[in-house]
Amino acid sequence: MNKIILFDVDCTLMDIPGLGKRTFPPMFREVYGKDTDFSPQAQGLADQAIVYKYMTLAGLTKEEIEAKMQEAIRVLIEVFKRDIEKDLNQFILPGVRELLKKLKDDGYRLGLLTGNLEDIAWEKMRRANLEGIFEFGGFGSDAVERDDLVPIARRKAERVLGMDISPENIIVIGDTPKDVSCAKVSGAKFIGVSTGHFSKEDLESHGAEIILPDLSDTEKVMKTIKEL
Repeated sequence: MNKIILFDVDCTLMDIPGLGKRTFPPMFREVYGKDTDFSPQAQGLADQAIVYKYMTLAGLTKEEIEAKMQEAIRVLIEVFKRDIEKDLNQFILPGVRELLKKLKDDGYRLGLLTGNLEDIAWEKMRRANLEGIFEFGGFGSDAVERDDLVPIARRKAERVLGMDISPENIIVIGDTPKDVSCAKVSGAKFIGVSTGHFSKEDLESHGAEIILPDLSDTEKVMKTIKEL
């Protein structure tokens, strides 16, 4: 069978300027009554993990954070839908559309593997005209820890495709050390891209062996995928 390919979203498929700072702080104020200095140090964390991280720094206990987590999820989705650009086509990274089309044409089954809440991830796909390309995924609403997301995405893929999928037939494509980790702990293969906040050297130091500068060279990416 062709391999299952799971794509990270932010800084892998698209890069929306200031996304975290435009969505999390308003939610933190509304739900928890806390002002935060949001920073890129949250790169790669699942959305629920971001809530725990920043609200712990703000002085709340785990129990206090957890008690309002479902409200936080609801408000974060509302803020995204209200405040983020309705058309995200301009933020798609170079080569992404061409690569996705080639993968679909060649029979690969594609999914998302992202710390985004599921509703936000699918809304991003809709606003970027990427609907219908991805069939399943693991999301930040499925688990707090990103390392848990590949098995979740695999089980969803098995239900959608009606077949068993072994970890070695899964390729994760992402831009952060958290993407490297979640692939490695699950037995999946990994292709890194240095299109985000982490360099080739950063990803290598966390165990990534295959790292591309970006996804703009469709032929090279396809060759890399086929050789895994």
